[in-house]
Amino acid sequence: MVSKEILIQYTDLQQEIKYLSKKIDDLKNERIKHEAKKKHDMVRASSKEYPYVEHNVYIEGLTSTSEMFLNSKINTEIRKLESRYENLLHVTNDVLDFIESIDDSHMRMIITYRIIENYSWGQVADAMGGGNTEDSVKKAFYRFMS
Repeated sequence: MVSKEILIQYTDLQQEIKYLSKKIDDLKNERIKHEAKKKHDMVRASSKEYPYVEHNVYIEGLTSTSEMFLNSKINTEIRKLESRYENLLHVTNDVLDFIESIDDSHMRMIITYRIIENYSWGQVADAMGGGNTEDSVKKAFYRFMS
């Protein structure tokens, strides 16, 4: 069973997922910019063995160790953020699975409106209709979760 604290945090988890997704994209774009700064050049070389035929060799690389360090740092940060992103997706999927597993349709709708749709308790009561009040849906939720 998903805890009440996790359910209440669902909207914040969704916001954090959006933030992490944007941050990951930004870092990947930054990495692409740094990779575009790679230096390319052509040098002349010859075969190792006789007849020592001369040919062109294309080389590429970063110009300094600071650029290589920065690239490595960006990759590390991306991996950390992706790991956190995956964990949050797992938690939010657990929340959705929990809500789907609730047998009581009334309770499932209360939780969907309050947690997934982020309605206030008054909006939940209005959406539920049938004489439900803000206090009645709130009490039903807390009784169910305790």
